[in-house]
Amino acid sequence: MKRRDVMVAAVLMMASVRSIAGDAQQRLKTLAIFSPPFDPPTLYSALQALGWVEGRNMHIELFDLPTDIDARRAAAHAILARSPDIIFANSSAALSALQPGTSAVPIVFVGVQDPVGQGFVESFAKPGGKTTGFTTYEPSMGGKWIQLLKEVTPRMRRIAVIYNPETSPFERFLPSLRESADALGVEVTVARVRDVAAIEQAVGSIAKAGDAGLVSPPDPYTYTYGRIVEITARYRVPAVYGFPQLVQSGGLLGYGLDLHAQYREAATYIDRILRGTQPADLPVQMPTKFELAINLKTAKALGIVIPPSLLAQADEVIE
Repeated sequence: MKRRDVMVAAVLMMASVRSIAGDAQQRLKTLAIFSPPFDPPTLYSALQALGWVEGRNMHIELFDLPTDIDARRAAAHAILARSPDIIFANSSAALSALQPGTSAVPIVFVGVQDPVGQGFVESFAKPGGKTTGFTTYEPSMGGKWIQLLKEVTPRMRRIAVIYNPETSPFERFLPSLRESADALGVEVTVARVRDVAAIEQAVGSIAKAGDAGLVSPPDPYTYTYGRIVEITARYRVPAVYGFPQLVQSGGLLGYGLDLHAQYREAATYIDRILRGTQPADLPVQMPTKFELAINLKTAKALGIVIPPSLLAQADEVIE
């Protein structure tokens, strides 16, 4: 082969390599995750099953969700400044920080309660805009937590509901919770807490009241940072949690949805949007199943006998 032909072939090969590299770079989509600490392998494996692989055709950036409002807004601003192709927002707190700052970046949410009432979407069937996803609970859930506690502690006369108003829109649960409490002759107090010291004080107060229990609704702060299970165990207060997985770490009762299943469902929406579907065409979906988890070891430590009828309903029982 002549020297000129060799040079031409080399140039063509380099151009081909650049083209392949350019195509690969073009195919690389950026997913920003804004969330309290969660189990990323669940979401990652679901995305991989749909053909999205980190480093091959997707780049994933994980941003922790601060508990402070100003820090949360700053984190949301930093995420949007990076112009990701799509955002996965875990919790109402994450979504409320993100949404006012963007009308262009698609957002798929999970862990959000009453997205229509909070103004995140126009309706379940037609969310509108660039935001869609999966809800966690409907307001009527509040009454179910009261009923479960009363069933395992029939002498219970008082219940404290504990949550952080900056990370959980729990006010929407209060009407159904109070209605159920009134029907069962239970007094309800609400403790709005913003740090561990306030949680400790609230749990200590309900423990001193006697014949009392605690409801810990789905709240990323009390779940992730608040050491709520540890504190209720130390004060020997029967509690029901909105996250069933807290039973695995020593909680007495858990009733709610399986968040890991919701991560897998969210992966399908992320996939469809990255392949061209508009978020407005993907309806917001409600949970189809709630799970009941019971920790018999914790019940025994508290001197509680779980009724056989309730055990029969449980999806998970920890011996």
